[in-house]
Amino acid sequence: MKKKISTLIALALLTTPAMAQQEMTREVFLEPNEVIIESSNDSMSVTIHGRQGEPNFHYNHTVVLAQDEVTVTREHRTDIIDFNIPFSKKKKEHNTRRAHSEVHICGFGVGFVDALDTPDGMNVDMGASYELMAPSLLSWAWYPGRSPFFLSIGLGLNWKNYRMTDRNRFIPEGNDIVIGPYPEGAAIEFSRLKVFSWMVPMLMSYEFNDWLRLRFGPVVNINTHASLKTRYSLEGKGKKETHNLQHYNRLTVDLMGAVCIKGLGFYVKYSPCEVLDTDYAPSFKGISTGLILGF
Repeated sequence: MKKKISTLIALALLTTPAMAQQEMTREVFLEPNEVIIESSNDSMSVTIHGRQGEPNFHYNHTVVLAQDEVTVTREHRTDIIDFNIPFSKKKKEHNTRRAHSEVHICGFGVGFVDALDTPDGMNVDMGASYELMAPSLLSWAWYPGRSPFFLSIGLGLNWKNYRMTDRNRFIPEGNDIVIGPYPEGAAIEFSRLKVFSWMVPMLMSYEFNDWLRLRFGPVVNINTHASLKTRYSLEGKGKKETHNLQHYNRLTVDLMGAVCIKGLGFYVKYSPCEVLDTDYAPSFKGISTGLILGF
């Protein structure tokens, strides 16, 4: 902004007829509240209201142009809606007096998943259970002027895999899902539950500086698919059992918090909602933690 104001004032001064041989002067105004540029066929006027530390400051400069003089005007425009591409080195400036909005495309996340409040026999292996997500394929952010806070809402994708690797597995029995043992003598690989969701993160963020921010808020999950897969070997033959679920919760909410350092986010998500429909399946909740690039 400082460079832009200095350039405009210098341009106004240079438009004075060269034959007048006036000495060029330079004025710099930091953080003006308002800049008004008015031009006509025979004059150009620059008016500035307010400057750093002086909200009541007023400045006006008018230059009279010769009728036969050729003038050149250059204009640069910055829209209030901006596109922020992840991993770019372009520095974003949000420390402005005006409220404005931006459109962002966020990155990719990977983490580990665990199950909480599980029934007896259900032991999810967090080291073998993972979460993949694109938290915001498209995100809209609103900046309320000169404030370190901003709000955002986005639309993304999420896959959660709850995997058991011990002696028990997910077993479909009609419309129900139960936890039970493998057949006698089975060589166990895994039994996992996978849930696919469209995610809508609604986050409040606080920017400490250019490289550190905190983000927190609810994430609405629109769950569109859930399935089971179990793999084991019996008498030397590999077995694979798959089952698409009908009785799972279509809408759940996670509480998400993240610490972002130079675009790398360390996140934790806790779901107070039941993952499956407890009338047909075991009752448990979920938690996950991991990293998000470009967040």
